[in-house]
Amino acid sequence: MGHFSSRVTRKDVAERAGVSMAVVSYVVNDGPRPVAPATRNKVL
Repeated sequence: MGHFSSRVTRKDVAERAGVSMAVVSYVVNDGPRPVAPATRNKVL
């Protein structure tokens, strides 16, 4: 197994999923606003 040079950030996840960093936070922290299941699946 190789080593990664850096950690994955909220920004990395948001860019890859095509959502905002706020939406990533809502999914990871389970709130404070509801996130559509399809969007949640993109993030996870």
